[in-house]
Amino acid sequence: MKIKTLKQIVTDLIQWTISKTNKITDFNVGSVIRTLYESIAAEIEEIYYHLWNGFRDSVKNAIFYSFDFHYLEPTPATATLTFTRLDENDTTIPINIPAGTVVATEEGIYFTTLSDCVIPIGETSTTVTAQSQLTGSNMNVLENTINIVVTPDLQSSITVTNPEPATGGTDQETDEEIKERFGEYIKSLAKGTLSALEYGAKTVQGVLNATAVDHYLGIVDLYVWDTNGELSDTLKSQVEAEIENWRAGGIQVKVHAPNRKTVSVTLKVQVSDLNYVDTNSLSQKIIESVKAITSEIKLGKSLNISEIISTAMSVSPYIVDVKVTQPTEDVTAETYEVIIISDVTISEITDEEI
Repeated sequence: MKIKTLKQIVTDLIQWTISKTNKITDFNVGSVIRTLYESIAAEIEEIYYHLWNGFRDSVKNAIFYSFDFHYLEPTPATATLTFTRLDENDTTIPINIPAGTVVATEEGIYFTTLSDCVIPIGETSTTVTAQSQLTGSNMNVLENTINIVVTPDLQSSITVTNPEPATGGTDQETDEEIKERFGEYIKSLAKGTLSALEYGAKTVQGVLNATAVDHYLGIVDLYVWDTNGELSDTLKSQVEAEIENWRAGGIQVKVHAPNRKTVSVTLKVQVSDLNYVDTNSLSQKIIESVKAITSEIKLGKSLNISEIISTAMSVSPYIVDVKVTQPTEDVTAETYEVIIISDVTISEITDEEI
């Protein structure tokens, strides 16, 4: 499909006019006829680009839509909050915390509680689940960063924190990600295969990854885990229910959590010039990127030092070197073990050689 520019359209209009009449001769910039033609050409050029963009998107997505296969929408993060009495010595009255209570991080990331909760008489704290108001992976804030009570009625009576990181926030699926997922989907069309069981498990919200292992005649072990490398009873029940749509007749599928191997990572980072770097922001981005390696780790796959370094280096063009001080060597995983990066520490950011 050929796209004509405004200049080409104006030229065509002028040439057509010259071929049809000799009464209009002034086509210079600023003339009445040229100004009219330029306004028409601008509209035609816009139509060209709308058509082109529509054609390009249709060709790119036609195969997906043929299978009723769509991009995954971004999702909010979920966090477990701990509310504590501001005066821990006064526990004589209950404190009701309604659903919809708003809390936030210092960076302005807002979370809303999903259910009512109460700090009962004689107790100093309670816990409740909250969800971020916006979607995206940047909603997955670190532990102990949700520390502002936004709801005015509660500011004078309670404090808040999140003992564990917020998880589950995802970005809009990219073109590369949907292509990879579509490939997995095509493999799963022959239901009852190991690939189909893995894909079926990953359609359950909250599942990060799954690996099916064919051990014995008539039995398949399906290892499933979330972003923390765990499998809650609720998530396990959801996977077991979904797998009924994917397993072959006469085949028993047993859903398990993998053995979880946690790894703490400590880094030293060298930048080209500290004067051009916001160290707090850079640290946060490095931590998020390194922790995200977990989402790519398969069952039994090792964690390589080189992968940690390359991931950290890709965060900013100002980073010139990264040194991993912990772990000191590649971390290997057993056959039914999954490696989870539990925490990342930036011990130093410097512009001197490390």
